[in-house]
Amino acid sequence: MRLAGRLDILGIEPIALMFISLTASHGQQVLVDLREASFLATIGIRSIVSSARALEAKGGKMALLPGDLLLLHTDGITEAENARGLPFGAEGCAQLLESVGGGEAPLPLVLQELLASLERFVNAEPLADDCTLMALRRLGG
Repeated sequence: MRLAGRLDILGIEPIALMFISLTASHGQQVLVDLREASFLATIGIRSIVSSARALEAKGGKMALLPGDLLLLHTDGITEAENARGLPFGAEGCAQLLESVGGGEAPLPLVLQELLASLERFVNAEPLADDCTLMALRRLGG
């Protein structure tokens, strides 16, 4: 199953029922391809985690493919604003990942560059929320 676009409150509904149905009810093996997903918000993560739990209960599993990169962050990252009141947004994260080599860059570099990019963006404006990041990459084959 290929998931594309924004998996947030606006984009998840059209695919949620099909996704949950395929992964939870039929006991089928399902390959989930997120390479074309441009943004995965909490609701999208919740849907994937719920489906993974249902799969596990039926003896299945869900895993990242070798080389996949998963970047998790709090909303303090995407909602951080510059002096003009514009948010850093998911687009800021996506652009940064592309600029440092996407899934190929070392994880410490990804995190350092993302924080540096955020600091440049807000240009000494105080952050209104916590900014937490976690990056995971599936290694090997």
